[in-house]
Amino acid sequence: MSNFINSKIPKITEMRSYFRLYGLSVVLFLLVSFELLGQNNDLSFPIRTQYYNPPIHIRKLPAALSETSGLIYYNGLFWTHNDSGGEPKIYGIDTLKGKIIQTIHLNASHKDWEDIAQDDDYIFIGDFGNNLGTRNDLCIYRIKKEQIPQQGDVSLTPEVIRFRWDKSLETSLPDRKTNFDCEAMFCLHDRLILLTKNWGNQRTSIYSLPKIPGDYSPVFLLDFNANGLITGADFLEDDQTLALCGYKSYVPFIWLIKDFQTIDTRGWTALRLELDDRAGSQTEGICFGPAKSLYVSSEATAFYPALIFKLDYPALSSRLPLRGEDVFSYQYVFDNEQLRIITSCKKIKNYKVQILDNKGNILKEKKMKCTGNMDVNVWPLHESNKKMILRMKGGKYEVTSILDSDFL
Repeated sequence: MSNFINSKIPKITEMRSYFRLYGLSVVLFLLVSFELLGQNNDLSFPIRTQYYNPPIHIRKLPAALSETSGLIYYNGLFWTHNDSGGEPKIYGIDTLKGKIIQTIHLNASHKDWEDIAQDDDYIFIGDFGNNLGTRNDLCIYRIKKEQIPQQGDVSLTPEVIRFRWDKSLETSLPDRKTNFDCEAMFCLHDRLILLTKNWGNQRTSIYSLPKIPGDYSPVFLLDFNANGLITGADFLEDDQTLALCGYKSYVPFIWLIKDFQTIDTRGWTALRLELDDRAGSQTEGICFGPAKSLYVSSEATAFYPALIFKLDYPALSSRLPLRGEDVFSYQYVFDNEQLRIITSCKKIKNYKVQILDNKGNILKEKKMKCTGNMDVNVWPLHESNKKMILRMKGGKYEVTSILDSDFL
């Protein structure tokens, strides 16, 4: 994708210092950032939104990477590529200074490479940029990691995964109005997961593709209100955390989605970081690196050179919103026609323990104080129904569980 700052604000290469001098950027950043808050009212998972100012890790990438797009960490190097107009190459760069160490030339076309992903055996490069929504030659290139030498450059012929959107009927829409652009991809088990960049409604749709070469129609999984344009993705399997980068109204953002799965959004917890102090940077690629640090690449704009930010993921993950499972814990047993429940809680002062039948009627209820100690509750079994539901509620937190004496 062409530089969004340069395309919308011409002749402003010196305006960064002007903005900083007169404080206009601060006003603009705050107005834009506050506009973003509270616009995710259709989300079915808890979300916390915070401002964040990531430090710059590599201050200036080489000129050959001015339109850096995707980013992965592999074999001690960052690997990246340029988007539309670039050469069909991926570059291995030093993780401290950004110097190009290795170049892999792909014997393939380069229309609009937008993201790069990996699994244990392969590297995948997505040629699926689609600003107009009219492309019918979308594809993902696949190269074997074992073909990449430890040192030196090489030319490789990739395998090709071709696909076409089932819903690509928006051929008459103006530039940057389609909901079938795509700039983000990651691997999940035996599938490639694609996230659309919805220019029209600022949401993102999540699709899956097989990892093996062939011709496919992506399978739609779900969508959610991204509240901006998604440009990059990576998945940390150890923590089941999806990291997304993107931007809206010149302000970049990061999503961290914990307990990510593709059945539905229930069960997710999310932290959205507004990088308002980095407004004007165009974040394009994101990856987890050494020590679970998170790295975000940004292509060159009128305000910033191409660079890489670094985020402290372990510290950020502690800011994720709590769920009921994080607040309440319990054990139960059916003994001598009685239900014995041991409960405890943290982070709140008071809570309720309720026993419900399978129609949602409250059979028993007890108010508890959250002392940090274990509380024991004993109730006679409801004679007409041994399958019951435990519900613990306190503040905005809640947890439920089916209690079935037949399994004990």
